[in-house]
Amino acid sequence: VSTVCGPKASPVSIVLTKEVYVQNGVVIDAADGKALSGVKVTVKGENGFVAETITDENGNYSFDLTYGSYTLYTEKEHYITEELTFTSGNEVHVPNVAMSQMTYKLSGNVTDGVNGKALSDVKVTVKGEDGKIAEVLTDEFGNYTFDLYYGAYTVLLEKEYYNEEEI
Repeated sequence: VSTVCGPKASPVSIVLTKEVYVQNGVVIDAADGKALSGVKVTVKGENGFVAETITDENGNYSFDLTYGSYTLYTEKEHYITEELTFTSGNEVHVPNVAMSQMTYKLSGNVTDGVNGKALSDVKVTVKGEDGKIAEVLTDEFGNYTFDLYYGAYTVLLEKEYYNEEEI
């Protein structure tokens, strides 16, 4: 900007804009390290600024932010919401976010089909869509419990002298 100073000089208005920094990161599954797509990523600034985006198929997200403190939130169904604080600026990169899946209880009770009595030591096997298998034996009251991630499972019940049952 240049101006002329003198008795009839007009005031000079100058508009400054804040520098904008590209802040990006990746959201991954904490258990296997794979990228998570479809994660809602929200940033909230100390000045009330709010922006949202959704991670792409490689778990990437990006925001154009001015210098300042921000809180980042990640949300995805069947995952625990994560929150972190960072300062946006030159050469600052938002860290990658590792999200953990929620676990759900699968429990039940096994009884004799004729007399209705609880059956202990029944081998209960759970197999997930991913092929992973977990096994437990029923307790003295015929109870079993598993902590599993969201998904479809097959349950197999086995005990000597009884027919196998698959659910």
